[in-house]
Amino acid sequence: MNIHFIESENILLVYFPDTLRFFSINPITKDLITCIAENKDINFALKQFNLSKKQYVDFKNKLENYATMTKIQQSNNNENVLNRLVLNISNTCNLKCRYCYADGGSYNSDESIMTREMAKLTLDKFYSFFNKINNIQIFGGEPLVNMPVVNFICKYVRNRDAVNKEKTIIGLVTNGTLMNSEFMKMVNKYDIQVTVSYDGNPKVNDIMRVYANGSGTSDIILNNIKMLKKNTNQPTTIEVTFNRNHIDNNIKIIDIIKFIYTTLGKIPLHIVPAGGKKDCFYALKNRNEFINSVDDIFLNSKNGITYTYSLVQRIISSLVYKKDTGKYICQAGIGTLSVSVNGYIYPCFMFTDNENVCMGNIKDKNIFHSETFFKIIKKFDSFNKNENEKCKRCFISKICSGCFGMNYLENGKIFTLSDQYCEMSQKMTEKVILSLFKLSEHLKSGEDNEYAKC
Repeated sequence: MNIHFIESENILLVYFPDTLRFFSINPITKDLITCIAENKDINFALKQFNLSKKQYVDFKNKLENYATMTKIQQSNNNENVLNRLVLNISNTCNLKCRYCYADGGSYNSDESIMTREMAKLTLDKFYSFFNKINNIQIFGGEPLVNMPVVNFICKYVRNRDAVNKEKTIIGLVTNGTLMNSEFMKMVNKYDIQVTVSYDGNPKVNDIMRVYANGSGTSDIILNNIKMLKKNTNQPTTIEVTFNRNHIDNNIKIIDIIKFIYTTLGKIPLHIVPAGGKKDCFYALKNRNEFINSVDDIFLNSKNGITYTYSLVQRIISSLVYKKDTGKYICQAGIGTLSVSVNGYIYPCFMFTDNENVCMGNIKDKNIFHSETFFKIIKKFDSFNKNENEKCKRCFISKICSGCFGMNYLENGKIFTLSDQYCEMSQKMTEKVILSLFKLSEHLKSGEDNEYAKC
C-alpha cells in the first residue's frame, strides 16, 4: 500500500498517492496504518493495538478500499496527435535579457529569421504525418520581429481549420515590447493566445529584461499589455521568471500576483524559478519562496479574490479533480516538438541548436521515419515516471511534472532530475494538501474562503 504522512502543528494527515485522497488521523492510527502497509504480522498488530481480528480486518479492508477505489483521470495519448508544435521563427531579439538561456534569442547561432517557404514546408510536413496538431506555438527569439511569417502561419492554420472543421490553438510568446496595432488586429482576426514575458515587478524587470543599451522595459511592456487587453482581451498568460533579484529586493510571489492583478487585472500567471547553476548571479539559492507561496496564496484568497499561479493551481486541480498527469515527467519529445528557423527539429525549443538532441531537418526525406528521429524519441520516451527509480519512490509521481530544459540548465544533463525542483514540488504539494484539509474544516464550521468552492 502506497501511503505518505503529512504533519504540521496539530494536524496529522495520511495521503494516498495512488488515489490522491487524504484524511486526518491520530498518532495511534498512524502506527496502525504503518503496521498494515508494512505487512506486519497480524498477531503483533492485534496485541499492539488491542484489536479483535474482525476489527483489524474491517479497518484494513476500508483502508485498502480508500487507497484504491478512486478512478483517476488520465489523458488519452494518441500516437497520431501532436499536442504542441513550436515554430521558432526568429533567432534574434530586440532585448538582451540577462538570464536568457537562448543567448539573446540567437541560441548561440547566427541571427536569422524563418522564411515563409520554411514555415510552409514545416507545416505541410507535420500535417501530412500527424492526424491532428492541438497547439501551434509561435516562438523566438522575439517572434514579432518576423511579423510577415506570424501572419502567414496563422492564415495557413486557420484555412486548414476551416476545411477540417476544427479549431487549433495558436499561441505566441512575446517579450511585449513590439506589440502594436497591426499585431492586435492579427490577434483578433486569428484568435491568437498571447503569452507575455514580464517579471512581475518594475524594479526587477528593469534589471533583468533590458534593451541592448541596458535600459529597462517595464513601462513599455505594462503599457502594451494594457493596450492589448483593451483591444483584444489578451494576454492569456503572463510568464514571470522569479530570480535572485526578487529575493534581494524582498519581493515575494504573492507580491507579484497582487501587483499584476492590481495593475493589469486578473491575468493567469506562470511563475517559474530562474534556471541556472547555483553560482550564476540570478539563480535562486533555494526554492523556499515557491514553497512558502502556497501558504500566502491560501491566506490571501478571500473577499472574492483568488490569488494564484500555475504551479500551485496545477497541484490543486490534480488533487480536487483526481487527475493524473501521466507517466511523462515532461512532454518534450513526446507531446512537444520544436522546429528552428532553419528547419531543424528538436524535442523542445529550449534545446534549439543542441546537436546532441537534433532529430533531423524538415527537408530530410522521410524525416519522421528516420533512424535519428526515432532514436531521440526513444530517449525521451524511456525517461518516464514508471521507469525512473527516483520517481517510482516519490509520493507525488501521479501529479507532478518537470522540465528537461530546467534539468539541463541546472546540472548540464537533460536526463538527470533537478533535486531542487523535485524537493520544491514535494513540499508545495504537502502544503496544498494541508491547506485543502484546513479549508474542508472551515467549510464544516461555516467559514468562507474563495478556495473552499473547490
